[in-house]
Amino acid sequence: MSKIAILTDSSCDIPQEMAEKYGIDIMSFHILLDNVDYVERESCTNTEFYDKMRAAKGVPSTAAITPIQFCEKYCQYVDEGYTDVIHVPINKSGSSTYNNALMAQGMLREERPEHHLKIHLLDPHTYSMVFGWYLCEMARKLKNGAEISHVIQEFEKQMNCMEIVGSEIFWKGIASGASGEQIVSPMWISAIPEIATIEPMLASATSTLLSPSNS
Repeated sequence: MSKIAILTDSSCDIPQEMAEKYGIDIMSFHILLDNVDYVERESCTNTEFYDKMRAAKGVPSTAAITPIQFCEKYCQYVDEGYTDVIHVPINKSGSSTYNNALMAQGMLREERPEHHLKIHLLDPHTYSMVFGWYLCEMARKLKNGAEISHVIQEFEKQMNCMEIVGSEIFWKGIASGASGEQIVSPMWISAIPEIATIEPMLASATSTLLSPSNS
């Protein structure tokens, strides 16, 4: 009998009560602000972090979840008898997190050479509850007996229809080398006073930039 885990990261913005209801595991990003390391969803609430940001001297930065962290999580699933894990990290075009998960699969083969865990690594092409909602829907359908292949196919179909909508500051941040998980964090955005005065810009799931005039 299949035992399926669903794994994502804190970029999904799924409320904790929904994560617990559907049994979704969420790994947290670390956020560095004025040389203090905060763990998203653990160190403080968003409201508390906003207050810290208002008093901060700098803008927060984030670090991708490492291959070692993913490998440890995969090992936990193996040891607990899971047959499958559906892993949906942040958009791979905006972060190294997805590639770190790929590296972790190789590390898992070294740590648990006899394991039979099937890791279904999916790219959501986007951020926040845009994919978080569909992740909850996937978990709900699995709980109701849906086939894993069906829910994965449905999730990928929905994600392939998504587009990333951002402001000019978003794309300036991408161009300057900032990570996707950093820029889409409401904690990062709230630190930018210009945000209220910029015209929206649009990009497709393939990260092609479109201006308002030709979108």
